Amino acid sequence: MSRQIFISYTRDDEQFAKHLADTLCETGANVWLDIYNARPGRHWARSIEQALAESKMMIVVLSPAALESAHIAVEWQAYLEAYRPVIPVMA
Repeated sequence: MSRQIFISYTRDDEQFAKHLADTLCETGANVWLDIYNARPGRHWARSIEQALAESKMMIVVLSPAALESAHIAVEWQAYLEAYRPVIPVMA
């Protein structure tokens, strides 16, 4: 199995994030996107935490909304502090 890629985005960028995830999956990438992978009935924040821990790299969808988002900043900062790759993609 390939290394999991976590996609971090804001709801304003959901369509872009979905398109990015779909495109990456078509190439064989193992992508984690909350709207596709968070299990129904499970606490959303716990699902995110688990996916962050299991993913080997992160793609951050950057936009004006993302730059103002506290949860986006927390997610990518945690990866940077853990010396995990963070790849910014402009929406």
